[in-house]
Amino acid sequence: MIDDDKIRAFMKSSGWDQLSEEELVHVVSKELDGLIEQGLIERLVGEDGKFYYRTTKQARQQRKPF
Repeated sequence: MIDDDKIRAFMKSSGWDQLSEEELVHVVSKELDGLIEQGLIERLVGEDGKFYYRTTKQARQQRKPF
């Protein structure tokens, strides 16, 4: 499982910690869209209307790290 420290370290190393909230949402959305296009994750809409993501069978078989 990924903890907060690993997320903060990734954000700092990628420069994402310097982005505004709007810029960060845009970048993360683009990354998620790319993973969907590659067939590695799928987007689901919950009963609450929120988006959720899960890895696909293809991704689990390939064991690609995220």
